[in-house]
Amino acid sequence: GCEAQPEDAPLPATMSAHTIEYAKSNRATCKGCGNKIDKGALRMGTTFESAAGYDMTQWRHLACAKKPKKYLGADEIAGYDSLKPTDQGQVRAWWDDPASFAAAHKDAAVADAVAAVVDADAQSRAASAPAPDQGREGGEGGGEGGGEGGGE
Repeated sequence: GCEAQPEDAPLPATMSAHTIEYAKSNRATCKGCGNKIDKGALRMGTTFESAAGYDMTQWRHLACAKKPKKYLGADEIAGYDSLKPTDQGQVRAWWDDPASFAAAHKDAAVADAVAAVVDADAQSRAASAPAPDQGREGGEGGGEGGGEGGGE
């Protein structure tokens, strides 16, 4: 039927809903930075109705998420109560100062990513290194460790 909605009717389904949870797998890609969200990482989901009429959730790293304006506090977001106390603290820190939280966590994520690349690079070089009595090229040393300084 097309009766008028009473004043206290629930919000229409097209309103977005938010959830904070631990990533169930490592298959989701963050809509903020485009990187994979590791299994077990804190993530924020925004669920909305797609053009095709089904619910869709976009996931973001907590550090990449924008603070939803419709809540008065982090503890109003679905899933908050089921987080570990230390992670509730992380969520509150994000809520209180999203920019500082994002800066700290993105620096850490970038550092981890760089370390993983450097480590993989070192392993691939070790695997393809010539036998000890061949040529004197290659070797360790060289260009690692540079990159951008984190000057404050």
